[in-house]
Amino acid sequence: MKKIGIMTWIRYQNYGTALQATALSKVIQKLGGYEVYNIDYQPRPINDKFDYRISAVAKKAAQVIKGHLNPYYSTAKKTALYDAYLDKNLNITEPCNTEPELENLNRRMDAFVCGSDQIWS
Repeated sequence: MKKIGIMTWIRYQNYGTALQATALSKVIQKLGGYEVYNIDYQPRPINDKFDYRISAVAKKAAQVIKGHLNPYYSTAKKTALYDAYLDKNLNITEPCNTEPELENLNRRMDAFVCGSDQIWS
């Protein structure tokens, strides 16, 4: 059975991305003869500096306040539910964030599919 790796953003808690990754995985599997893996690509930031833009600080502050005011809004709970969905519906590789890890993955896969236009940004 040929191994196909899908490169897309799956760890950024975007529901559209999760559904797109799930749909693409299922379509490739239905073609038959393919074992599909979603690549858990987690790039390291170019720099580790804090984002001091007013919009970024305000957004983070709003998330913290929202989390304290609404007991149903919990970032930890939301993350756990999102990750549980991915684990249940996708076959995910080990995390990859360095060039040697990606090269190793290249040796294990027969082909790759780019699953979203967002990976180029």
